[in-house]
Amino acid sequence: IAVRTSTNAGVTWGARKDVTTLASGGTAEAAKDPVIALDSSNNLYVAYYSYEYNSSKYNIALRTSTNAGVTWGERKDVTASTTRESLNPAIALDSSSNLYVAYYSKELNATYYNIAVRTSTNAGVTWGARKDLTTSTVSDAYNPALAISTTTNKIYITWHSKEYDATTNNIAVRSASIAAYFSKGRNSKKVEVVYTLANHVRKPQKAKPGLALVEKE
Repeated sequence: IAVRTSTNAGVTWGARKDVTTLASGGTAEAAKDPVIALDSSNNLYVAYYSYEYNSSKYNIALRTSTNAGVTWGERKDVTASTTRESLNPAIALDSSSNLYVAYYSKELNATYYNIAVRTSTNAGVTWGARKDLTTSTVSDAYNPALAISTTTNKIYITWHSKEYDATTNNIAVRSASIAAYFSKGRNSKKVEVVYTLANHVRKPQKAKPGLALVEKE
C-alpha cells in the first residue's frame, strides 16, 4: 500500500510514501484495497485487508500517519481472526474523530459474508466489539460504503446483497439501527435517523472525510 500527495489540486504529485513494506515471495505480501480518511488534526488513516495477522485468512488492518504520510505507524488490527476472513473495508470519522470501519466478513457465519462495523475512540489503537449489520445464513452481503455527517454524526451505510429486494427498505432499517447505536443519542428512547436510496447519497467536492449530502429522504 502506498500514498502520494498533491499540494496543487492534483496537477503534480509528490514521491511515493509506503504505508506497508511487506516482503515478496509469500502469502504475507498481500495487502489490498486501501481506503483513506483524514481527521480534523490532519492525521491520516489508511485501512486495508491483508495477510499480515494471519498468513491464510485476510484481516482488516489500519495504519496512521501524523506527518502527512511521510511515515506510518505500526499496524493496528481491526479484526484478528485465524479462521474467518474479513475484506474490503470502508472508513469514516465523526465530528469527535472517532473512527468507524465497515467491512464484510465470515466472522458471524462461516459460509456467508455479512456486513459488520467496528469503532475506535482512540485513533485506532483499540477497537470495540463487532456490530453486525446483516445476519444472514442464506446469502452473502458485500462491499459496504460508509459516510458520516460531521454536523449531526448521522451514519449512512450501504452495500449490495442477494438477501434484499430492489426497494432496499431492509438495508435502510438496518442502517438506521447502527446509526442510532453509534450516535450521541445511543441511550435515548428515540433517535432520529434519515434514510434514502444509495444513489441519493453524495459527497460534495472538497468536503471533509465522512461529510455526505442526502436527498429524497
